[in-house]
Amino acid sequence: MQIELKAIGTPELVSELIARNGVEDQVVITSFQPSLLAEIKELNPKLPVGLLFWTDETMADIWHLAENIPLDFLAPYAEIITEEFVKQGHSLGKTVYAYQVNNKELGDKLTVMGVDEIGTDFPKLFSIT
Repeated sequence: MQIELKAIGTPELVSELIARNGVEDQVVITSFQPSLLAEIKELNPKLPVGLLFWTDETMADIWHLAENIPLDFLAPYAEIITEEFVKQGHSLGKTVYAYQVNNKELGDKLTVMGVDEIGTDFPKLFSIT
């Protein structure tokens, strides 16, 4: 289950709910806000966290962010991912998760690039028949 942190004050509440329900091994935490990821990682280091981002500017700074926040995975908008980015992420031991993969052609392209996981609004596009 993916839980996206969106507001100040949510990391502590979300961490408590996850621990209380014993689902730490069933969730990943994402956010567009690095500070929220840093906070929840400090509260519960076992939780896998990944930074969502959609701009080339963030992509250019992602390696610096990854050093300062213990990110477990990188989650760029699907359309900005390059093969070089995937290789660099993998060389640092990071999983690459592409979000908003809403057409089959893009999904196929990302798979060839080596993207580890995709998120889509249309799962039937990727169903195995």
